[in-house]
Amino acid sequence: MSTIINLANQTVHIVTGTRGAKPRAEHVYNIDAPEGTIINGMIMDQGSFAEFIKDIWKHFGLPAKDVYLIVTSNKIASKRFEVPQLSKRKTLEYIDREFQDNQREEEGVYAYTELSRDKRSGNRTIYAEVADKSMIKDYVEFFKGCGIEIKEVIPSTSNLSTFVGKRLAGTYKNFVFQLSDGNVITNILFVDGVFMYNTSQRLFHDKGTLEYIEDAVRSISNIRQFMKANHIEADIENVILAGFNEYDVNTFGSTLSDFGINAGVEMYRPLYGNTAVEKLEGSSAVGAVSGLAANGPESGFLSNMSAKKEQKKEDKILKNGLIISGIVAAVLIVVAAVFAVLSIKAGRDYAVAKSQSDALKPQLLTYVNTKEESSRLSEEYANVVGTGERINTYPVCDDEIVGTIENATKGYADIYIKAFDAETGHVDFIARAGDVEKINVYIAKLAEEDIFTDVSYVGYTYNEAEEKWDINVSCTLAEGVGREVSE
Repeated sequence: MSTIINLANQTVHIVTGTRGAKPRAEHVYNIDAPEGTIINGMIMDQGSFAEFIKDIWKHFGLPAKDVYLIVTSNKIASKRFEVPQLSKRKTLEYIDREFQDNQREEEGVYAYTELSRDKRSGNRTIYAEVADKSMIKDYVEFFKGCGIEIKEVIPSTSNLSTFVGKRLAGTYKNFVFQLSDGNVITNILFVDGVFMYNTSQRLFHDKGTLEYIEDAVRSISNIRQFMKANHIEADIENVILAGFNEYDVNTFGSTLSDFGINAGVEMYRPLYGNTAVEKLEGSSAVGAVSGLAANGPESGFLSNMSAKKEQKKEDKILKNGLIISGIVAAVLIVVAAVFAVLSIKAGRDYAVAKSQSDALKPQLLTYVNTKEESSRLSEEYANVVGTGERINTYPVCDDEIVGTIENATKGYADIYIKAFDAETGHVDFIARAGDVEKINVYIAKLAEEDIFTDVSYVGYTYNEAEEKWDINVSCTLAEGVGREVSE
């Protein structure tokens, strides 16, 4: 059982559950911290906030280990850019060069997430974030003082965008995911199903008022201006709301129209495995719940900090090796000098030795070039093998998988497959049913199947021609599902 704590606003979100490729939330706690103790993810009053955290852990009996911290801070810089196919170590070096223009007074530590990959070139689009090493250490030390061992520190933006993208990008194409957390609104823009841009801002009207919704809509209007300024040839087609109440949807939609934005508005309906967290509490805590989805060690600050330590250790070993090599070289020089003196005394022998030395130079150069070419070919071979291994992990949506989906709907709905993405494992389909109220039963039945890591429905419409409800369902197949059968 893992525990996720999300520090972003005055409300601290804590989630417990199973972490991994098939995350399952068990409990969600949304608790307001003492006023002024935390602002924008930064702990302002360590004494009061420490007592607050200790009380929570004691009251709910939360574990002290296997705890993941998700942080939001304006001190974390971020960039979205393209990198070639490289090892983790080389990728971190590449990222370090990309952030050279950021004038940082302290040593930085990085975290990054792959957003998309060009199947032909292998180049990746990543979202990288950098924080001061001392800031990450301070978080770890603070919780250590509370008797809590932090296993990883995860940046909020990349983690939430990856989590949302995996669950919604298969159904929607150009959309904004908007999270309401108290008086802070976070917008995440997806274009062609890929995370493109995010922004957070503090609102000054009370949540639940028309003014609050108008400010929230205005922030989406600002995103549309960003799209125009960056020549993004797309328009916002859908807005998915999290942390809002059901009755906000209609008001939100009409307000969007007033701003000239013709987009569908729907509530984010999480399905985390426990009906107790499928309500508003789970929706507003999606930032914490996203921590249950493991995105790889490169997406955490602590893992990359450890990788940097290992690199420094290797550099130290290399440095010591160079020193030893220098000493050996010096000894060889002395020996060579003695040999040269002896050779000079025997002129003919010296001339022969010199001739042999000159003959060895092109052979040595050939050896060096061959070694470099061998290293290059080995790296290219590793990339080819890696690509093959990744492809072999892609799930296959074969007749057996479709049959599993259809069997779960027998007597309830007819299934129409819309799309399947082998790289992400997304299967999107319409369940056409006469009774929309039973959708939760059907979704829960599908979620019990081991072949899926995630099952959710993201809205429904009435099909007048068929006189039935078209329910949009999105499933994510587990890694490698169907491949043994298909191959």
